[in-house]
Parts: sequence; structure tokens; C-alpha cells
Amino acid sequence: MIVPCKNEGFLARSTMSVIHSLLQAPGEDKPNRVIVVFDGGMDVVPPAGLDPRIRLVPLEDNRRGKTGACLAAIREMPDLKNPLVLLWDCDSEYDFGALGKMVAAARANPEAMVIGKRQGKMLWRSIYANAVIRMALWRSTGRKPPTDVLTGSRCCARSVVVEGMTFASGFDMETRITRLCLEREIPMLEVAVPYHPRTKGKKIRARDLFTLLKAATCQVAGIQLEEKMVP
Repeated sequence: MIVPCKNEGFLARSTMSVIHSLLQAPGEDKPNRVIVVFDGGMDVVPPAGLDPRIRLVPLEDNRRGKTGACLAAIREMPDLKNPLVLLWDCDSEYDFGALGKMVAAARANPEAMVIGKRQGKMLWRSIYANAVIRMALWRSTGRKPPTDVLTGSRCCARSVVVEGMTFASGFDMETRITRLCLEREIPMLEVAVPYHPRTKGKKIRARDLFTLLKAATCQVAGIQLEEKMVP
């Protein structure tokens, strides 16, 4: 599990505490390893007695935003053969209570991408952006996209995550990963995740929609890159 905290390092400590409690609770539907990546310039002290399965990785220089943070975390993962990677935004919007359902669905469907479909009141700009990008993906690939293509909660094969993020510049990584799955005809299923959007702080802007549209219409199938080549 990767929790990127680009520009939100102040949430890293509280997020680690929540994940620690989930890992300590009974049950098998939980990630095997958690990497929390945050801006190294921020002073984040891990909670005392933190579960050893949780690792904090500071990132001093990251010009690729959330994409750069996730790629840095992937490089910290053990060299396992095509493991599953769960991505979960660190902004207190996604209810960690649904984490177990996401993990269970991913393990039951390792060949698919499991998407955390946001449930709850969403900001109008998020609704609009999601609708526009869905239509762009549908027209450019000829395949019907999932209901929520911009969610920050999803799980799929490590190779798909790396390839989808190779040319991403930041928050467009979700769109590129979805586009790649549509091109490869990778099955996609959605799991409801309670969502509580913030009304303040960084959010998608009108000009960001052009970046997402480019990601939705830029073909990525057929690109095969070794992970060592990813900057």
C-alpha cells in the first residue's frame, strides 16, 4: 500500500496512526506493507510504537507531485514478482474503514484493477471533471470506463501502476492508469468507499482539466519500460 502525501505532509502522522490501528485489529483483509511518502522538507515524526509494516519515506526533491511520490515508494518495495499495489490518497477524504473491502476485493481479483468508488457528497468541479474525463476515455479507447476514474483509491498490478505513471506529471496518474487498463482490456471493478471532500485546500482547477484530457487521449499501450528506467 502506498500513501502519497505530496504537499500534505502534515497529515502523514495522523494517517500513520489510523493505519497502525487497522493493522493491529483482527482480520486478514489488510495490506502486507505500507509506505507513506511525504515532502521531506516537513517535520514529520512517526507515532511511538508504530507497526513495523509501516514505513515512512521522506522525499526531499519531488517535481512530479503525487506521481513522483508513488514511484519513489515503489522503488522502496521488495523485488517481488508482480505484486499488487494499493494507492490511497492521504488527505482525510477517503474513509479508511473501507480499506479491508478494497484489500479483499483485490486479492480475490488479482488480474483486475479494483477502484474505490467515492460515495458521498462530491464537489461540483469533481463531478464535472470526472464526467468529462470519462467521456474522453470512452471516445479515445472505444471501451466504457468505470464510474469513478479520478478516485485516489485503487489497486492493481505493480507493473500496470509503473507503466501507467511513466509519463504522468502529477495528479494525472489516475487517468493514465485507467487509460492503460482500458487499452489492455484489464477487468475493472468498483468498491464503495465513503468520501468526505474538503472545501478548502488544493483541489482540481479549471486549467488542470487540459492535463487530464491529454492523459485520457494519449495512447500508452505497447510501451514497455523497465522500472529502472523510470526517473
